[in-house]
Amino acid sequence: MNAIDLINDSSYGRRDFVGINLKHQDIFNTFLKVTHPELFENDLSNLFSSQHPVIFRKINGLNLVDANLSNSILFKSNFKRTNFERSSLNHCDLRFVSFANSNLRSSTLIGADLRFANFSGCDLSNADLTNTRLDFASFEGAILDNTKLDDASLFSTNFKNADLHNLDVCGADLSNSECYKTKFSKCEFYDVQFDHASFTKTYFINSFIKNTTFKNSRLISNKLIESTFENCNLTKSELTDCGFNYSKVININFENSNLLNLEFNNSQIIKPYFGNTKLDRLSISHSDLINPTLERTIFINTDLSFFSTSNARHQGQSSVDYQSITKTLHSSKLSPLKVDPVPEVREFLEKTGIPSISAMYIIDSIRSLNPNQLRSLMQSTFISYGGPDEEFAKKLNADLQRNGVTTFFFPIDASFGEKLHSTMRKVDDYDRVILICSSQSLNRNGVQNEIEKTLEREAREGGESLIIPIAIDDYIFNEWSPKRAALKQEILNRVVADFRDTQNYQNQFIRLLQCLRKLD
Repeated sequence: MNAIDLINDSSYGRRDFVGINLKHQDIFNTFLKVTHPELFENDLSNLFSSQHPVIFRKINGLNLVDANLSNSILFKSNFKRTNFERSSLNHCDLRFVSFANSNLRSSTLIGADLRFANFSGCDLSNADLTNTRLDFASFEGAILDNTKLDDASLFSTNFKNADLHNLDVCGADLSNSECYKTKFSKCEFYDVQFDHASFTKTYFINSFIKNTTFKNSRLISNKLIESTFENCNLTKSELTDCGFNYSKVININFENSNLLNLEFNNSQIIKPYFGNTKLDRLSISHSDLINPTLERTIFINTDLSFFSTSNARHQGQSSVDYQSITKTLHSSKLSPLKVDPVPEVREFLEKTGIPSISAMYIIDSIRSLNPNQLRSLMQSTFISYGGPDEEFAKKLNADLQRNGVTTFFFPIDASFGEKLHSTMRKVDDYDRVILICSSQSLNRNGVQNEIEKTLEREAREGGESLIIPIAIDDYIFNEWSPKRAALKQEILNRVVADFRDTQNYQNQFIRLLQCLRKLD
């Protein structure tokens, strides 16, 4: 068949190239030049030339079922809403190509260069992308069902809102990839790299993940359901608000990671390594924790009962806060087993590095107090600040609350519909006022009104100092010029807590707690 025969053949419609084989490039060149000159940006004489690649302009709805385009150079072409079902695109140069909303079911793209390609909204079910280069590609909203991705490079790939089902992936690099509301169902990952990746509101359901790395990754609000997570490396990662339900977590390395508000329900956690790991509000229920390794582990508001009965291996000292011990002594896991669970708890605290006599004293002190009694030992506090300093104020409020201090923090404690001037008057209801001093706060009218009201109260109550100024920059010492000039001096006449150095925050915070202790 020559070019004219191909053009006149009624089996080829305006957009129908079913079974076309680009190996007959001389026929295909002439055919497209006559029938579709509007599709090209450059001359067709070198369709497969690396020096003069063909660029397809907006091809919409093209039918390329069973087509063979292997080894083609289609750099920057636009194939939106094209039907590539069962087509062969092996070893093609498809960089920057858009396949948006196309059908690529059962297509083969083995060894293709697909860097920066757009697969948004595509159906890639049963497609073969083995050994492809997919760096910076987008699969947003795509369907990948039984798609082959072995040995593919997917660095910085976008999987937002994608549905990945029945994948069996081995040796792929998905570093820096982004998964938002992504669903992995019945997927298997072996020797895969997810380093520096971001997972948010993503689900792993009936999936198996083994020998895979998630180093320096962020996992926020994800769920692992009826899945297995084995021999994986999550060093220097951040896991927040994640849930593990009916799952197995085996030999996971959490070294230098932050685990915030994680929940393990009806799961098995076997031989995890928590080296220099922060465990903040870790929740374990109806689960088994077996042989964890602890080394410089930081426990914050976490029930230790599962750790104290888990044959934990202590390779170094760890840090345990007051709330963790309190929560442990009231644990439903310990209480039914023993009338007096103290020996287990004391032994665990000793292994974290707390001296025996100190562990006994801490336990006895906590058991003799209920939370209300603890709060009665600390002065209540009103936190005065300007909106731009809310992040610092939020952290300070949380730390004070964790240490038994009753606080008023506007975003949490202000009542809807209450007039602002009524809220400001609440400074009179608290023992002390913490004044956050910065260029962002001190010039706010609301903050200055709270200062003035507290000074009036000091005068009424005999001059006792109620304000604790906290400096987070140099502004109060140098540039602050309030309308009432004497106001600055009245604040500077007090010892100003120096929170300017974030590295010294903990030391300054301990000194602040000492100031808030009731002496009588």
